[in-house]
Amino acid sequence: MVMNIENNLRLYLTFLDELNLVKIVAATDDWNQRLAIMGGVKGKDQLVDLLENASIDHFTVGGDSSATRPSLPIACEITPRKMVETLEEAIRTADETQLKILRGEKPTAEESSTRRPISLSVFSSTTTVNEGLPRVQNWFKKHAQKNQWREVKNEEAESIGDGVQAHQTVARGAPN
Repeated sequence: MVMNIENNLRLYLTFLDELNLVKIVAATDDWNQRLAIMGGVKGKDQLVDLLENASIDHFTVGGDSSATRPSLPIACEITPRKMVETLEEAIRTADETQLKILRGEKPTAEESSTRRPISLSVFSSTTTVNEGLPRVQNWFKKHAQKNQWREVKNEEAESIGDGVQAHQTVARGAPN
């Protein structure tokens, strides 16, 4: 079955530090700016939360539009949690295989064929760009505010007793 995802929400994940830091880029419907950097996701839980919020339910593999005989990528249906678990397993297998080789052991054929993920293209089969892009943008805004609040709380903990605590909370606009 061929699925046309031209108008569906598509994200490109780049693993900067395995699953600890993932760069998120979104395809837009603006021909002047086809891709937009959304931000960075810290950790597996945030990645699952973002993917669930964006209704991501597929990833793609393969495909080569520049080949003599162009081929389309293959779409694989998967839940966000299972996607992250599978990525984590691939990273762990790649690490274990590397250690095995360094110890002078011979990896299995399956271990040898597993590569550390560098990037992944994902999409939603049910959400359009117009619906999904604002969701992703709002997710990043919400999490940026949470991260800023955590930083303020950490600064406050360090400054207890010197009279700065109340000033920082008011000046940074702490939630009520």
